[in-house]
Amino acid sequence: MIAATSNTAVLSAKLEAITTGDAAPAYLRHINFLNSLVANVGESVDAVPDDHLPHHNRNLLYALRSAGTFLGVGFDAGRSVLMAPTMFPHLKYLGVDDCRHAYTVGCGDYLSGMFRFRFKFFKGNPQNISPWRVAQNPDPKPDLIHIVTGPDRETFRQ
Repeated sequence: MIAATSNTAVLSAKLEAITTGDAAPAYLRHINFLNSLVANVGESVDAVPDDHLPHHNRNLLYALRSAGTFLGVGFDAGRSVLMAPTMFPHLKYLGVDDCRHAYTVGCGDYLSGMFRFRFKFFKGNPQNISPWRVAQNPDPKPDLIHIVTGPDRETFRQ
């Protein structure tokens, strides 16, 4: 139990460092840019209520701590995606979203420019693309699948 508490404390400290510490200005500049892309198209961001974000972020980061690649289903504006590779420089991201929001592709393009070879984003129905992506491209296979929005678990049992 001590190790889990210690790992959680380290992850919480890392999260706090990028959101409020020395790294915060750069991180917040990227968050603000993503938010400006949303505002420019006149839409609001699909978001977890603010009082759930710290808990959600810690859970995601705890799951990602030993992952090499993660598949994100439901990209939206990409704020969780920004956080994960920022904290884990070894992490690769594969994402899929139906891009029902006009800002999603622009946010994906922005993060693709930031993370280059560590970031791949697919536009389309997650029920069709995610299983295809995993089956057709075995390297890298995702260590973790993070479903934010979209299809139910049955899609990923294939």
